Amino acid sequence: GGQDFRLLLAAQCLAKSSVIMAKSTHLRISLLMIWRIGRALLSYRALAILLFLAVGPSLVVLNKHIMEASHFPYPLCVADCGIIASALMSRVLVDSGLMQIRPESLAVTSGRAWFNTVLPIGCCNALMFATGNAVYLFMGVGFVQMLKAFAPAVILTVAYFAGVQCPSRPEVVCVILIVWGTLFEVKGEMHVSMIGLAIMLSSEVFEAFSLVLSEQMFKSSKLKPVEAMYIISPVGGVCLTMIVFVLECPRMIASKDHHKLPGILPEMSLAAVLGVAVHFIGFFVIEATGAVTFKVLNIMRGLGVVFLSIYLYGERCSGLEMLDYSVSISGFCGYSYLQLFPERGDQLERWSKRWIKVKHRKRHGSLFARR
Repeated sequence: GGQDFRLLLAAQCLAKSSVIMAKSTHLRISLLMIWRIGRALLSYRALAILLFLAVGPSLVVLNKHIMEASHFPYPLCVADCGIIASALMSRVLVDSGLMQIRPESLAVTSGRAWFNTVLPIGCCNALMFATGNAVYLFMGVGFVQMLKAFAPAVILTVAYFAGVQCPSRPEVVCVILIVWGTLFEVKGEMHVSMIGLAIMLSSEVFEAFSLVLSEQMFKSSKLKPVEAMYIISPVGGVCLTMIVFVLECPRMIASKDHHKLPGILPEMSLAAVLGVAVHFIGFFVIEATGAVTFKVLNIMRGLGVVFLSIYLYGERCSGLEMLDYSVSISGFCGYSYLQLFPERGDQLERWSKRWIKVKHRKRHGSLFARR
């Protein structure tokens, strides 16, 4: 009986040890797989972030080079290359099966919905890209980038008058900071162009309308960003092409600048590729890092463009302009934070209401005591 008990105990110990070894082996394999997946994800995120930080400024510099150094002052034609290339690329990806478009997404953006949402968004995008590219003919790259910090104020104004969003007190404070910083930026700029300011403001207005309409479309139809690009890009490309034929082609033919197209074809092709990359990489960065990181990276990219313009073009940027730009960026960061974390905005709104009530009571109490 004792020998059988020892044999049974030894068998149990052997079984437990084999189970422990199997678990440890499984744990090592799991940790190794987690390490490899994490490393792949980190490399994917790092690559997406680097491309996002590099492609946007590269496109700005290239477009400015085409319009000024290559003596091809047709910003709408240059911008049209990127939109048409994006529309063609999205079509190729869908037809090849690399990108899927849900039938319900096509159904909710057809018929009356196409005229009410897709067509206005496509036209606004076309006008936004056109004016956003044309402004570089009148103002420097760095100053234009500083003025882009004014965009949240325009977006909030358009959303308010469209009845989409009623701004809270913290959002109003952030917008006031943005407006204050931008006004002093313009005042501190020695060679400001009123035509350039009007074009820049038009670009931001078109962007605001596009974002407000896109937000309503995403809420009602639940489209994915890639699906939206597949549906909207052709509309924007056709709209901008028609504007190019009306506004720029007659002037291009009259001045015989269309003969320059074969010579700048490599630059135009590269601009089209970078335009496609800007659209797709933005989606990849949001998917890989999240909206918070995307906002931070967007601010970093803007700062990079400002310093790049100082280095490449020798643009002067005074300390006062940088200080005012910092104020605008502070308001922009605060506004982005409130959009990303609305519950914090609600807390600040409740705190501000309580503070106003307390100040109101104290003031009325002091007036009553004086009487």
